[in-house]
Amino acid sequence: MTGQPIRLSSADMAGGPSFVVPESHEPLIDAFFGPESVNAFLAWAATNGYSDVIFTTNRRITYRKYRKTYVSRQNSLTESQVDTVAATLISEGASVRALTAKPTDSAYATPKDADTGARHRFRVNLTAVQAHDSDNSIAIVCRSIPGKPWEYSRHNVDAALEAALFPDIGLSIVSGPMGSGKTTLTASIIRKITEETQKYIVTYEDPCEFDFSLLNSAIPVAQTQIGRGVESFSDALGNVTRRSADVIYWGESRDPDSIRSLTVACDLGAAVYTTAHANDVAETIPRLVRMFPSDKRDGMQAALVSTTSSIIFQRLIPAKNGGVIPFRTHLVLTDNFKGRVIDLELGALARETLKEQISQNSDPITIANKLWTSELIDRVCYSNLMTDLSSAHEQL
Repeated sequence: MTGQPIRLSSADMAGGPSFVVPESHEPLIDAFFGPESVNAFLAWAATNGYSDVIFTTNRRITYRKYRKTYVSRQNSLTESQVDTVAATLISEGASVRALTAKPTDSAYATPKDADTGARHRFRVNLTAVQAHDSDNSIAIVCRSIPGKPWEYSRHNVDAALEAALFPDIGLSIVSGPMGSGKTTLTASIIRKITEETQKYIVTYEDPCEFDFSLLNSAIPVAQTQIGRGVESFSDALGNVTRRSADVIYWGESRDPDSIRSLTVACDLGAAVYTTAHANDVAETIPRLVRMFPSDKRDGMQAALVSTTSSIIFQRLIPAKNGGVIPFRTHLVLTDNFKGRVIDLELGALARETLKEQISQNSDPITIANKLWTSELIDRVCYSNLMTDLSSAHEQL
């Protein structure tokens, strides 16, 4: 591509130079912006460690790294150029569908590099957004994902949790905020199972993110994408009964259909893994239950409590030596604990969950102290954690 980067204005400098990508060799936008340009930006971002690339109408390309946001050195993208991005990553007409209240989730891989053969994979979301200068503004978020799941050993999972993380039957939930590595950890758990056991694994994902076919395991992992292999999570429930699966990965639990399916899948005699958005371990089951109408909540609470074997919460925090590390807490649901809480109201369930975490030395304050004494976080990070966490303990 040819062209010149824009000159940073006084407004840019007033906002602080750190808002602009520090690398000077960012690809350039020119009059010939097309699929090759889109792939160049994605490959450049992944190579330079950015977790997200965001293309927005009439705005500069935006990048995310370690939960900080940077803007491109280039001019803003035009409506036509963002349409080109949408067509390249999803399909022709994808931007038009987004403007009719039909946001799209998909997966994309750049073409193989001519020299190395490497491809960069992304999870893609396309959604219409409000803008004063355009009636047709969309934002396309591309989250970088490794092709092959990480090795399980890279996560340094607590030994006390690991004993409950690989049941023959039962539900394991990995919860946390957006961008906290939930899917990355869950994919590594699946990798360990397929590489070390003779279990048959099927997945239902929306979209498929990691590519398990890149592993050298003797038994293949059968990945099914919602909207392609099966129409919905409701249809997946009927489908999975005929798949003879020992292990089921149920993508993200984000609606009643997917949550209801988890407990039914456990009743089939399988180990089930899923991810969920929640702010801590204690709030994970209550948050899932609250997605149901009030007259259905008692039954779903009982089903989730009785089938769940472990809950992991994870978010990323600044590491002392740069970058980020996982702040990870957990709960192993023993039969004794299940018997005590299965009929509690949701607020009491959350309180009892935190008490049980304390008894298992896996509560947030205990984990924060371990990170501090291990010198993995600095004083500022530790102080911020303790301020955030102390109020939760005071509610017991």
